[in-house]
Amino acid sequence: MMKLRIFAVIILCTNIINFSYAQSLETSLSFGGSLSSVKYVDPAAWEAIKPYLKPKLGYTLDLSLEYLFSPVLGIRTQVAYTQKGFAYEYTYRQGWKRFNYLDISTQAHFYFVFLPSVEISAYMGAFGGYWLSGYKFEADYRGSLLLGEKIDFSDTTFAYNRLEAGPVAGFRVKYWQTGSQAISLDLGMQYSTVSNDRQNVAGTKNRSLLLTIGYMWVIK
Repeated sequence: MMKLRIFAVIILCTNIINFSYAQSLETSLSFGGSLSSVKYVDPAAWEAIKPYLKPKLGYTLDLSLEYLFSPVLGIRTQVAYTQKGFAYEYTYRQGWKRFNYLDISTQAHFYFVFLPSVEISAYMGAFGGYWLSGYKFEADYRGSLLLGEKIDFSDTTFAYNRLEAGPVAGFRVKYWQTGSQAISLDLGMQYSTVSNDRQNVAGTKNRSLLLTIGYMWVIK
């Protein structure tokens, strides 16, 4: 009975906050870096190649809209261009593969730190990605170029990554310079769990750590 009363009080307080809070819409433009790696879907291929794989640096650019329902809850929709991929190093050769994606995500933001000019939120949601283009590079141990060309979508190892989706989560810090303009800092993680898989393909799933800084402003 006590638990029900506590739950009812929480719901009541949330409704009061929602009623008294002037709901707003914010937009932001952000740029930053990505640190990406992959995991091979086929267990045997993954165990064989895992010791030789390394993360690869890239960049990301995004535009987002966030609707604040209350001081503690917001829903954000984001469109981003993100470089993903991986690097590798064997005894006699090394190289990397880069995949350029258009990502669309929706996230729920939960605000838990409120200071005079700073707000911090934790967020979670889901994203979908569309592979726009790719590039692969390889050199021998002396640095001589062995390979440098675009990745064709018919490449059986990566073609099935044309579409992907999965969870996204992270933290966001807003530093308000004025009442309607702020600097944002995001640290997030994407993990591809779904793709247009095809049987008998030793494909990969992307994993990306994203760090971005952006400029944001209140629309209304």
